[in-house]
Amino acid sequence: MTRDGSVGLRAFPLLLSAIMTDAVVSPPPSLRHSRPFWTFWLARVLLTGGFQILTVAIGWQVYAITGRALDLGLVGLLQFLPRVLLVLVTGSAADRYDRRAIVAISMAVQALVSAVLLLGSLGVNFHISRELIFVLSVLIGICRAFDMPTMQSLLPNLVPSTLLAPAIALAASANEAATIIAPALGGLLFALGASFTYGLDFAVYFTGMLLMLSLQPRLTDRQRWPGHARFVAAGGALHR
Repeated sequence: MTRDGSVGLRAFPLLLSAIMTDAVVSPPPSLRHSRPFWTFWLARVLLTGGFQILTVAIGWQVYAITGRALDLGLVGLLQFLPRVLLVLVTGSAADRYDRRAIVAISMAVQALVSAVLLLGSLGVNFHISRELIFVLSVLIGICRAFDMPTMQSLLPNLVPSTLLAPAIALAASANEAATIIAPALGGLLFALGASFTYGLDFAVYFTGMLLMLSLQPRLTDRQRWPGHARFVAAGGALHR
């Protein structure tokens, strides 16, 4: 430093070197290195894909049993009604309880549904009936009523606010891709065999459940957003 208190010219290279070092050591955050996000991303793909495959398989199964197109419509109706009837309950639960646990329980129940259908298709102590499929369809609908708003409202707790917009875009794109591809995959798998389809779907749900349980959310103010999941649930019910 010179006598007048200013920084000498020799100090500028040192300052520039310090700035460059800080830039290298502390790079801006990126989704590529966000393990919680990619765990969430994969779990959501498995959840959506597993549901689409299971829905297609159940539809083919009930049609093979009864040969009535009406029963296909009833299966879809029984899966849809719980989302409307439970919209206030599911949103409130997602705001009040551990969202990871809600989604994990939902995937565990749907894995159990796949296991029941697997055993039934193998003829182990019972056979799949029209009534059994209707009951399982209601159970699937209840699970979807809980896991859909909960899954969507979980993402803000996993990534920093600066990465939330690209995270939402990537998660939504993957979800849409699974919604388009999985039904076709489900039909192909069912052509190979009902037991094979239900067994694979069980593995998909079980893997997704383990991924959800492994998540470690960030502690942010968004966890305390009042009514956030209830808002998402209401919007989801209206759009479906």
